[in-house]
Amino acid sequence: VVTDAGGCTNSATVAVTVNANPTATASVTTATICAGGTINLSSSGATTYAWSGPNSFTSTSQNPVISAATTAASGTYTVIAANGTCTASATVSVTVNPAPSATASSNGPVCAGSTINLTGGGGGTYSWTGPGGFTSTTQNPTIPSSSASNSGTYSVVVTVGTCTAQSTVNVSVIVAANQTVTAGICAGQSYQLPDGTSVSPTSTATYTTNLTSAGGCDSVHITTNLTVTPLPTVAVTINPNDTLSIGQAATLTASGATTYTWDNLSTGSTYSFSSTSTGNYQVCVVGANGTCLDSACVNLFVNDCGALFVPTAFSPDGNGD
Repeated sequence: VVTDAGGCTNSATVAVTVNANPTATASVTTATICAGGTINLSSSGATTYAWSGPNSFTSTSQNPVISAATTAASGTYTVIAANGTCTASATVSVTVNPAPSATASSNGPVCAGSTINLTGGGGGTYSWTGPGGFTSTTQNPTIPSSSASNSGTYSVVVTVGTCTAQSTVNVSVIVAANQTVTAGICAGQSYQLPDGTSVSPTSTATYTTNLTSAGGCDSVHITTNLTVTPLPTVAVTINPNDTLSIGQAATLTASGATTYTWDNLSTGSTYSFSSTSTGNYQVCVVGANGTCLDSACVNLFVNDCGALFVPTAFSPDGNGD
């Protein structure tokens, strides 16, 4: 109310708003995280929010999120909460630990029966897992007398504080395959084994050959069963003799082999020869012991006077003495 000198009065009004003081809060879901993790900040108690923090961080979100955080995000975060022109602040601390850099390696590929050497790196503690239920907390574990069951992927988890990292390595165990070869040769022949070695056994024999891979491991074990067949020695006898008359038959008998094949492709150990023409004739036979062969030939003489008589002795005076 205003009164002037003459006693006159007048009045006016004004509206005043009194805002409630904000009650700022600041929190984080996980105060200590590993590099690469997520920082989840949150606040309450006001209408608007203004965040600031390490590594030039700013945000006007009530609940800001920092993904793939680095160690540079460690420190104190401040939020200014406002109701109109009335403000309040709160802080929260966050620690971002460096993540370990896990490594895994081995001496593979290895030959069956040798030792697998695993190597881990990155510091802290180690936890290995692998094929066949393998586990180890040693940084550099070994697996002696390896077999095919040890082939596969090995994983190591490296832990530093609360932070972990993982790495894997694949290990191959080279196991030799087993093969059997059955072969045969004739006596006096040679045979080349799978590794190039030449052998000439005189009787049936067994050989073991180990073929190696480029890495020096036995890749194949080959057992060669080698059968040695005696060579036949074919002979032919003639009955009655090798000189015949026209139409006269002679029986040729072969010996020294298991089977026989004559010139005319007939088979069997005997062969009957005769001719209606005079001349000299040669008859041959091939004898076989399995695949081992030998042959023999005889000469026959056919004339038109019958078989010649060739005396074995002479008596000049004819008295037989």
